[in-house]
Amino acid sequence: MLVAHSIEQQEDDDLFKLVAVYRNEPNIELQGVRSEIHHGSFALEIHGFPVYELQGHYWTDRATKGGMKLSNKINKLYDTYEQAKRETSN
Repeated sequence: MLVAHSIEQQEDDDLFKLVAVYRNEPNIELQGVRSEIHHGSFALEIHGFPVYELQGHYWTDRATKGGMKLSNKINKLYDTYEQAKRETSN
């Protein structure tokens, strides 16, 4: 769940950045076993118009951090992550 977010225009007029703070609440059966409730932030550069890629970094209050590169957009909406995974897996 996003707690706060914004899309900010960068110094380069063609580049925007999506920044956000989130709260992750894993399914109850994962809590205490694999993943706890945690908070994090991310900053993603938005590339292209129309957008073809998001790229940036994340960090969490669990002392984890990393990079993200999101591409290969699919122009279809899904009701659940499981449905999307099932219908887009090769």
